[in-house]
Amino acid sequence: MKDPQRLFSINDPRDFITVLMNELRMDVQTLEKISGINQMAIEKYRKKDSTCDWGELHDVDRRVDFDHLLALLTSGMFACDVDSRLHAVIDVLQTNYGISVKTISIYTRVSEEDIKNFLADGNSVSVETKYKLAVPVLFLHYICK
Repeated sequence: MKDPQRLFSINDPRDFITVLMNELRMDVQTLEKISGINQMAIEKYRKKDSTCDWGELHDVDRRVDFDHLLALLTSGMFACDVDSRLHAVIDVLQTNYGISVKTISIYTRVSEEDIKNFLADGNSVSVETKYKLAVPVLFLHYICK
């Protein structure tokens, strides 16, 4: 993607579908698997034809959830740097699931001190340490979801 910053100026979430398909190379089949919304409904919605029945997306709540997903898959992926994202995931593990730094340390084989240093300042640990921290933390987050 040449200029991810322009994603933040998109006002109609349906335009994110086009960005996903044309620029981020995500096909409609993949979007169907991620969202649980059939391809025909996605295509009808993308075309912005207000006279058509959008199928599953005709329900306002379902459409709002889908619009949020589209925003996360596009602008949300570029909204913050990777250190901030990892910090946020660790925060979710701690806040929502009560997983301690000690437990994260055991799972990641990263010292508690290095984890605390990372949380205080992402630049205080090496890229290798961040990698050792990120992979198990993201898997742990996946399991908890």
